[in-house]
Amino acid sequence: MNSVNPKQPGLNPQPWVGIQYVMIPEFQDVGNQVAQLVADAIAGRTTMEEALDKGQVIAHTAGDNQK
Repeated sequence: MNSVNPKQPGLNPQPWVGIQYVMIPEFQDVGNQVAQLVADAIAGRTTMEEALDKGQVIAHTAGDNQK
């Protein structure tokens, strides 16, 4: 992490600046769960608003567990 250049964080040029590193074990699981919720919304099994609301609860719970 100390050697990453935030102005060029990838191999190829990118239109953004910055890097991300989250030190909570649940981070990947949160991403997986929210991705599934969004996929369900795209497939018509739920609305995007419902998916995002549920995703917010998942993320908030994961963050609370780190306090």
